[in-house]
Amino acid sequence: MSKKIQKSKESFEENLKKLESLVETLENGPPLEEAIEIYEKGMALVKNLEERLEKIERRIYEVKN
Repeated sequence: MSKKIQKSKESFEENLKKLESLVETLENGPPLEEAIEIYEKGMALVKNLEERLEKIERRIYEVKN
């Protein structure tokens, strides 16, 4: 996991806002090198968010059943 993404300290919502900000930055067409770095950060956030969603879905399933 990326050093810049700390699962335990930042909420799902905070990470989602960061991802939205990165997407907005990419849409503005930064230089290629910067765009690649932003993309890498975004993909790390996506992975983190997906993992958290899977855990939440499992908890909901366990409570429901």
